[in-house]
Amino acid sequence: MRRYFFRVLSSFIIIISLVSITFGWSVDRSQVLTGLTWSILQEWHYRPRELDDQFSKDAFAIYINSLDPDKRFFTKDDLEKLEKFERAIDNEVQEGKSRLTALSSWLPSQRIEEVQAMAGEILAEPFDYFIDEELELDAEKRDYADDSRELRELWRKMLKYQTILTYLDLVAAGEEEVNLKAIDKEKEAQAREKVSRNLQSTLERLLKDSKEEAFYRYINAVTRSFDPH
Repeated sequence: MRRYFFRVLSSFIIIISLVSITFGWSVDRSQVLTGLTWSILQEWHYRPRELDDQFSKDAFAIYINSLDPDKRFFTKDDLEKLEKFERAIDNEVQEGKSRLTALSSWLPSQRIEEVQAMAGEILAEPFDYFIDEELELDAEKRDYADDSRELRELWRKMLKYQTILTYLDLVAAGEEEVNLKAIDKEKEAQAREKVSRNLQSTLERLLKDSKEEAFYRYINAVTRSFDPH
């Protein structure tokens, strides 16, 4: 039944799009899809929810987590800009439009570009491997960075950690033994270069996320606020 329904839904969206092209109608696909999604949930879900502030808060939390699950890009200032929509998703669903997705698709791109620049600067020079530092790897135990300065410090530590792991792999792949008291400058430079290439590739892929993909994350958050499935 579910598979049949989604075939019908997909066909309906395609028909709407073709008709709009043929007759020159202006159809907001996101508005149509939002309205259909909500109607489906209310009509078919075994435990429908009310469009209220609690629904908005649940959907908002899921959506924000999907944008930056590892807390590597957003700062607390960014969250403050987004939190004005925390209780507004119910109204946006009724309207069939989302100002939240417009803002939240722009902010990550801006932060990713900033990280690209700062990572290049950080990885341009060797790290100091003989000072005591701590890095919380579990994002659930770590808060968002307060500002850009703290975000840079987080990335410095993460890149240092990745460089150490890469360096140890390079040394282990060679014939020499690992000497933790002295750093092989050549292999250390190779490690930083490899970390830089991998990171830039990852960030470029993230930058390709379109507004449409941000919208689908939004729809997913709305549906998951009913249940995880």
